[in-house]
Amino acid sequence: MGWILFYGSDLRDRDRLERAAAAARLEVRPYSPGSWEAIEEPELVVIDLDRAGVPENLPEAVRAIGYYSHVDAETARRAEAADIVAIPRGRFWPDLDRLIRDL
Repeated sequence: MGWILFYGSDLRDRDRLERAAAAARLEVRPYSPGSWEAIEEPELVVIDLDRAGVPENLPEAVRAIGYYSHVDAETARRAEAADIVAIPRGRFWPDLDRLIRDL
């Protein structure tokens, strides 16, 4: 079974992500140091850019998407510079099923 690496601390966000991932037969694992080392790479990395910021050392060659407050253009710029697709929070959640399907 494939999996999604989640950088975030909001339990409601994690629950929403887990429900969408389950529909695609994917597991969600929260980030912790070493959470992808020595095992298979995740299918996708999802980042709460407002709470977790722009992480360093993301798995290479893995698609990373992050959501942020639409008024925080600087966070979006930092994420895009780190090769993270930055999506305003208000568009991210309604599009989540499609984003996961498009893996």
